[in-house]
Amino acid sequence: MSIVDQSRCALKETCPEDLAGELGPIFCAFATLRSVGRPDNFEKAAEEPAGDPDGNEHALSFQHGRIQVDGMSFSPIHLRDHCRSPQSFHPITRQRLFDTFSLPKDLHPVVLRREADEIHITWSDNGHQSRYPISFLRTIAPDVPVQNTESSPSKKTLWTEPLQAETHSPSVTYDSLTSSRTSLLQALDLIHQHGVVFIKSVPPTAEATESLSLLLSNNHPRRTHYDTFWEFTADLKHGDLAYSNQSLPPHTDTTYFEDPCGLQIFHLLEHSGPDAQGGETTLVDGFACAEILRKEDEHSFNVLSRVQTGAHALGTPGYAFHTGPPGAAGFPALELEKRGSAPKEKPTLRLIRWNNEDRSKLGAGWGVGEVDEWYNAARAFDEILKRESSVAKVKLKPGIVVVIDNHRVLHGRTSFTGFRKMCGAYVGKDEWLSLRRVLRREQNHLARVGQGTSSAQEDVYEGNC
Repeated sequence: MSIVDQSRCALKETCPEDLAGELGPIFCAFATLRSVGRPDNFEKAAEEPAGDPDGNEHALSFQHGRIQVDGMSFSPIHLRDHCRSPQSFHPITRQRLFDTFSLPKDLHPVVLRREADEIHITWSDNGHQSRYPISFLRTIAPDVPVQNTESSPSKKTLWTEPLQAETHSPSVTYDSLTSSRTSLLQALDLIHQHGVVFIKSVPPTAEATESLSLLLSNNHPRRTHYDTFWEFTADLKHGDLAYSNQSLPPHTDTTYFEDPCGLQIFHLLEHSGPDAQGGETTLVDGFACAEILRKEDEHSFNVLSRVQTGAHALGTPGYAFHTGPPGAAGFPALELEKRGSAPKEKPTLRLIRWNNEDRSKLGAGWGVGEVDEWYNAARAFDEILKRESSVAKVKLKPGIVVVIDNHRVLHGRTSFTGFRKMCGAYVGKDEWLSLRRVLRREQNHLARVGQGTSSAQEDVYEGNC
């Protein structure tokens, strides 16, 4: 007999019939708290699942110290830690309001019930009450594939053939981007999905390009030793080969930073003169090439994702950037997520750090075999990057801005003659992903308003907070 059934029997024995119907729910709740609240009685009571006795997919129970919900399994502290009640989680700042680690070690539910698509729990710590939408629980459940909770589309589309860059796609227009938050979100989604977006019909001025950089960075472009916005020609004003007219192989920018810049914005303002030739931009999907390497030569992939190398920028007076002390290890060329999105899934790529020109010296402290192993692996990856099937070429022109995910897409340039003037900016990864989340939440909020289901309390179940 369940605790609730026992409570009903006790009610009949102790309560007058004319009050039993009115006091029944209160008496049952009290009896449940009294009986279940004691740890020595709780395990015995919890052996009888609360939910469908036939064990269907909507069963809810607390057994052997774990809360079972629709095939998901949670420890009490895990769920209590994720309580989103106003007493536990500030609805405006989205910050936790209690000390997780002061919770009692024998924390357990004293009331566990389901209402439609929500789980309601009354806890043993002062009777605190929590509510969890099933959809929210799926975003924190262990031993199940990770669900993307921030934005859509969540999947990156790797280039199976060179991007059709000559048509300047994928693209959005400058007017739509500057007048519509929806178009701004679309542009950031395209960057997330494809690693690049072209913005068309941009006024061919540095001022318009800088305004665009402020828009894409939520007014916080990345400041570097090149400043927050830059214009450059082949004058070697900065000690970097970008300020020359020679060709540049596909590479990642700012590999010498602990956190390389997230987005790179380029706008060709002018390429003129009787001998103006060359200067095509080259784009390579580093993630796609790395996956080809993983398939064709997994050993080389593992070497490049494990062995750390350094990078430096020393050409500009007054600046000396290194990823670690000179000669010391920095980061692997292929940085992976710590784990896959599912328990047995291989880790996915997080960041490509590939810039042979900026790479520092290596070998100190390595074994002889490790040095040769790294060069062999790097050669294998470089060969894939240079395949005709990997490289997209595009002739930029005034009015066309290209925005590149610098953590994924490598960019380069063919050599050129004539006068060529570029401008651009960097955006930090945190800044553009933050803006994308804000725009996505705005969109979701407006959708809920239209459905009449929006509230501050519901919003706290969104995202990765």
